[in-house]
Amino acid sequence: MYFSDLISVLRRSWRIFAVGVLLMGATSAGIMMYVPASYQASGNVLFLLPPKTGTVVVNPYLNLQSGLGAAASIVGSVMMTTETQASVAQSGFTSTYAVAQAPGSSVPFLSVSTEDSDPQMAVKTLDEVNRRIGAQLTLMQERAGAPSNQLISISTFGVTQQAEIVRGSKLRALAAALAIIGLGTVLVAFTVDGSRRRKAARDAEKMEAEVAVRKAPRSPVTTADLLTAKPTREGSDSDLKRAGRQQATRSE
Repeated sequence: MYFSDLISVLRRSWRIFAVGVLLMGATSAGIMMYVPASYQASGNVLFLLPPKTGTVVVNPYLNLQSGLGAAASIVGSVMMTTETQASVAQSGFTSTYAVAQAPGSSVPFLSVSTEDSDPQMAVKTLDEVNRRIGAQLTLMQERAGAPSNQLISISTFGVTQQAEIVRGSKLRALAAALAIIGLGTVLVAFTVDGSRRRKAARDAEKMEAEVAVRKAPRSPVTTADLLTAKPTREGSDSDLKRAGRQQATRSE
């Protein structure tokens, strides 16, 4: 099928096309007016060793050991479990969130993001997730019996104080709706057009058959045919015989 075929079908089914355009316009207006915008808040969490583990004082940012990356990975996976997500939601923080460590990175660094139609709830959920990351890290170390002078701590930075609108959220919903309506309009137009064309073809074949019957040669009616024809109603027998005698007279 070529593009010209599509144009021809839509032209023949212009009423269906017009309805589709009206539906697209109404859907676009509805999405822009009633679909809420999405807001996102984000932050970062860095895992650090204490500056002093013995007699030597070390800058914790220069002491990023591989064990910190393992701790960050474990805490991040715990925060993304179904149980933890349900617990966060039950506490009244209903925004969806994600906690992830950069793939293949050994840096003890977690990225946290939240998304909600309520910008304030997105920020509150972000703060709650960051708090729970610290609490989970403390719980892990207590269970492991880590020495007090080697306890890992967290440092948050880049934390959003005001959620930002997610650009393109409405546009994605609008594009999906228009694609569905557009495809549906084309399918309906092709279905109706195909049905019309099949009906027209059947009507044309029927008309051709009727014309052929009308043009077919007919055999002449003889006197014997008229005399031997079976009467179809009362009085028709005498009529046929009279017509037969008149035909015989003309023949003489």
